[in-house]
Amino acid sequence: MRNTGLLYLPMDALIAASTTTSYIMGLKSYFLGKDVHYATTAATLIFVISLGRYVGEMFRTSSAPTIAAFSNIVPSEARLLHSPTPVSSHTLKPGDFVVVEAAHRFPCDGRLVAYPNQFQTLNLNIDESIHTGESILVKKVWGDICLAGTINSHSQEIIIEVIEGGRNRLDQILDAVLEAQLQKSDIQPWLDQVSEYMVSCVMFCAFIAFLVWLPDGFDTAATFFSTTLIVACPCAFGLSVPAMTMIACSLGAAKGVVVRAGVQAFQKSSTVTTIVFDKTGTLTTGDINVVHYKIHGRWEEPVWWQVIGEAEKQVAKEVANAIGIQNVFAELTPVQKSDKIKRLRKEGKVVAMIGDGINDTAALAASDIAFTLARNANAAIKGSIFWAALYNFTLLPLAMGAGARWNIIMTP
Repeated sequence: MRNTGLLYLPMDALIAASTTTSYIMGLKSYFLGKDVHYATTAATLIFVISLGRYVGEMFRTSSAPTIAAFSNIVPSEARLLHSPTPVSSHTLKPGDFVVVEAAHRFPCDGRLVAYPNQFQTLNLNIDESIHTGESILVKKVWGDICLAGTINSHSQEIIIEVIEGGRNRLDQILDAVLEAQLQKSDIQPWLDQVSEYMVSCVMFCAFIAFLVWLPDGFDTAATFFSTTLIVACPCAFGLSVPAMTMIACSLGAAKGVVVRAGVQAFQKSSTVTTIVFDKTGTLTTGDINVVHYKIHGRWEEPVWWQVIGEAEKQVAKEVANAIGIQNVFAELTPVQKSDKIKRLRKEGKVVAMIGDGINDTAALAASDIAFTLARNANAAIKGSIFWAALYNFTLLPLAMGAGARWNIIMTP
């Protein structure tokens, strides 16, 4: 807690004061032989608070299976050139030469290299669908970069030179997911400050209630003192926004949507001026179906791949025309997508990026918001704050004994 003066007290101060008071009153009742056992109140309060924090932590970690699935995409071991023993992928260093067998995933980001004893070819088939979302194989030549998690779809093994040891592009995706769950919203600092002032106010009200009811006996005054502390606990304020943020992030991760800025993205949803859609996996399924074929007498591979490349551009334009999108950019790499988003933001636009969560990582991180659950999550957050405030302002006077005249008395 950033404020430690007399005016500012942490939320746990109310919990400690109320449970300690209840426990002391319970001990007194026990030794005096009374039937009222306030000690159970202290145990119940601690249990409820612990349960709430456990639920919040459970929501925070509910996307762990999704994150673990991303982590398991990259092989944990790699085979170095001229080394029969596999090594850990995390120990690879820039300049190491790694052998990637056919149909195996690349264990790191690396550059294709030509080796004297290796076959020489102009085109190598690489499956980059994990990064690009495109099911069509990508043709690579010597010197091109292959990313960790992509698949060597060539018929023979490939040798790459490690360009960055220890970390890769998929690690950046995991960082984005984890960062989203740890960031605080713009509302959160305000709520923390309200909770700090409220704790001091409630402590003051509790002492006032104690002094007002002291003429009726110490037990009566202590009862209203403890009840005021318990009822007015501001934990609902402090936990409402984090809980809703964790829920929203977990739902997004489960649906394959990376939320970069947590609830800050939800709050910015009402100011969006530009929405950018990824095509494959978002507007289309990414699956290819053969609708017509014709057998030619001669196969010219470079010509066929040129035709396919032109077809991809046309498909993007056709999809955009079908749903009324005017601006179309085709065949962009993840870095180029990110550059487009950054350029739009420099023009003063508030950009929302809609992607499938894997191949659009750089663009998602560059955008203002990158999710689809903004409106529902924002409403839920405001609803949580409203009900927390209504609860505290309604029950606080009753806890202080305002309803005693009508026999409405709250006890711990």
